Amino acid sequence: MPDEATLKLTAAAEDWLEAQPKCAHLRFRLRFPDPARPYHAELHVEEKSLEGLSKATVDAVAERLKARFAPDLNDLTVRVMVKLSGFYDRAN
Repeated sequence: MPDEATLKLTAAAEDWLEAQPKCAHLRFRLRFPDPARPYHAELHVEEKSLEGLSKATVDAVAERLKARFAPDLNDLTVRVMVKLSGFYDRAN
């Protein structure tokens, strides 16, 4: 289980993303897949929710997310997923 600081960062970053106008219909989860690399985060985005959004738009949102939560998300990458799943999923 992630530590308290990681859980708080995840909640704050996901809340910030949800408030972005371009993310209104985006389904996503922020993950920290490798505990040995605490600054490596992955933004998992559900493929179906990307309809109407260009890759450039998603990349720009990810860059703003990195800047907003630097240095904690300096190594953020975006992964498109067919389906979101996992223990820490939230309803949005």
